[in-house]
Amino acid sequence: MTATDTPRLLIKYQSGLPRAVYATIIETIVDDLNTLTETQLEWERERERRKVNSYRSLESYLCRWPA
Repeated sequence: MTATDTPRLLIKYQSGLPRAVYATIIETIVDDLNTLTETQLEWERERERRKVNSYRSLESYLCRWPA
């Protein structure tokens, strides 16, 4: 993801601050968004893994019951 990919990221240019400051702000925001996305994907993978393990445990438990 780059700063140009960030939808509707509007930072009002004010005189007195160099454009490099705004570029740094945008880069930081994009980096933070990427980190959040990666963390969210990790959480979703872990949740799915736990769900699968829960189903396997339940299936194993139910298979022990007499038919």
